[in-house]
Amino acid sequence: MRIRILLISLLALLTFSGFAEAYKIGIFMPSFSNDTIVLGHRFNASFIPKDTVILDTKGNGEFTGNVELPHGMYLIYLPDKSFFDLLIGEVQYFSFENDTSDYVANMKIQDSKENEAFYAYQMFLGDS
Repeated sequence: MRIRILLISLLALLTFSGFAEAYKIGIFMPSFSNDTIVLGHRFNASFIPKDTVILDTKGNGEFTGNVELPHGMYLIYLPDKSFFDLLIGEVQYFSFENDTSDYVANMKIQDSKENEAFYAYQMFLGDS
């Protein structure tokens, strides 16, 4: 009886863990409400799309997936053909807010120390 309960518990755990999200990146960009935003991986000089999202009427959305993204430099490609960079590493649950007037100065990152440091460095370079 105990083995049967253990097996059922193990099966339930494995079943529910298969539905877990491996990445979840929240977006708030009111300038692009109801528009499609693309998350792409930078590879050499190429852009490899990895995910897309249509922002809601307030400019909110999130990239989500069940398979962890490869670590590296990514970009957010916008409908006006502009873009800005993001780093994706171990932590793949974070969010950002940005404004089109200045992608570096207006970037607000939550829960990603890598991106906070990356944008602080870009601000430093801009001040030099």
